[in-house]
Amino acid sequence: MTDTADAMETHVKIVAILMIIWGALAALSTLVVLGVTGVGAQAQMPGFMQGMMGVFALLLATLAVLAITGGYGLINRKDWARTLTFIVAILSLFSFPVGTAFGIYTLWVMTRTGTKRLLTPHPPPGA
Repeated sequence: MTDTADAMETHVKIVAILMIIWGALAALSTLVVLGVTGVGAQAQMPGFMQGMMGVFALLLATLAVLAITGGYGLINRKDWARTLTFIVAILSLFSFPVGTAFGIYTLWVMTRTGTKRLLTPHPPPGA
């Protein structure tokens, strides 16, 4: 597809939905890690491992909040959502293979001129 307004609007909607799904999966993963950490504590998991799992859960929770917030911002055409989505896309590149594909697609959409125009605030008519 080209950078036409309709095409980019469709791509931005797709990225927004994928962002929210990505965030939900990160939130679910956070719960799994916290559950494993709790089970590990009962099974005498070494303290440093529990600490590492806690840090990992915190990173996943942060990614979840950023992704869901970015997706919400894109749906509502907020200009700050482009930057936030860009950050989440870069972080997602390290999650091979699905995150890498998601990150590449998101970066492609966020760097298009049509996306910049779509998310740039426009002054009200007559202002």
